[in-house]
Parts: sequence; C-alpha cells; structure tokens
Amino acid sequence: MQFTGSDRWEPTSLSSFLGNLPELLGALAAERHAVVAIAEFEDFRYVQVLVDDGWIEAEVISNTNVPDHNALTSTQEQLLERAGWLPPGDRSPNWLKIGFGAESIFSIAAALADATVRILGQRPSGNEGEVRVKTFPVFERRRRHESKA
Repeated sequence: MQFTGSDRWEPTSLSSFLGNLPELLGALAAERHAVVAIAEFEDFRYVQVLVDDGWIEAEVISNTNVPDHNALTSTQEQLLERAGWLPPGDRSPNWLKIGFGAESIFSIAAALADATVRILGQRPSGNEGEVRVKTFPVFERRRRHESKA
C-alpha cells in the first residue's frame, strides 16, 4: 500500500471512497505496523480507521472536541448508538466500533458506509473532491486493547 503521509490529503469521490472501503481496510490490515486512514468530508466531519495487529478501530466524529459542539445532532448520536457504535469516552473521544481479524473487515466497512451516508448525511454531488483521504503509518502509539481474547 502506498501511503499519502499524515500531512497530504488525496481527493476522491464519495462513491469511490464508499465502494473501495473493504479494499482499503484489507490493505490497511495487511500492513505490518499500525496504520491510519482518515476521510474528511466537505463539511469537515470525518470518519477514520486505525488498524493494528489484527484490530480494526473505526471512529466517527463526535461533539467532544468540536468547539461549538455541533458536529452531530442528538438524532445522529442516537442513530450511531442504535447502530452499535460506542459513545465517546475513555477509549476514544469519537464514536467507536471495534473489530478483530479479516472476518470483521466487511462489517466495519458496512458500518462506516452506513455512518457516512445514513447518519452523517453525505451525498454524492457530482464533485470529484467530495472526500479527502489520507493514510499513514503510526510507529508510536499507546495500545487501546489489552489482548486478542
């Protein structure tokens, strides 16, 4: 996989991003070190994924670190909770969904696509720059998981 680096965004269409989510997660999972992919939308909300040693941690923006606390409406927060996303807390300041192993790639990809379209309301606009994506390795980070069991 070729990384963009942590300071370089690559524009893509929303359709391409959503259609390639399983492939992106599979490529991230194949890396030998922790890697991150962040997708930022035109309204500056985002989803991101960290893959490390078989663990896949998907996140959706929350109101926690947003100055005016309006990244998500209360309805969107309720939809995320009903869809099985863990609310912001000690593990992450964002909404969180965790999977392990290759068998979780498709369910995490489906959850990210659902959060992007149904909950965050992102829609194709015919503009090829609808999503900015960056991917990069993370060489030093505190593990958020204790074991694989």
